[in-house]
Amino acid sequence: MNLPAIALEFLDAFRGLFYRMTGNSTHSGDINLPTIHTHCFTKSDEPEKDILMRACRALGYPEDQYKELTARVHYVRKVAPKKDMYCLSLVLPESVAYATDAEVGSKRKTDEDSDAQSEDCKLQKTD
Repeated sequence: MNLPAIALEFLDAFRGLFYRMTGNSTHSGDINLPTIHTHCFTKSDEPEKDILMRACRALGYPEDQYKELTARVHYVRKVAPKKDMYCLSLVLPESVAYATDAEVGSKRKTDEDSDAQSEDCKLQKTD
């Protein structure tokens, strides 16, 4: 994803992705988990830690386990005197990919929510 200022916030879209696709809450071994590449900014003196912690927060992954992620953070370029761009390459953790609906707690609307909202809009009376 190439929206560096807000890209990490969108990582929550991957939470429960494989559970929704398969209906299974465990990894069957026949599906390779994707590697996600996202550009982001940081002003931190510890850029790798800052980026990984922010990614954990967005994914709903325990922040204290950020070192256990299969991830790589590499420097891309300086965009301002105190603002550097990095690219995070992260293998989607199994616990995140197969999170159940109850564990997801995403702020994003589901298709069912959108359908219900569309139906509500149709039922409203206009004057």
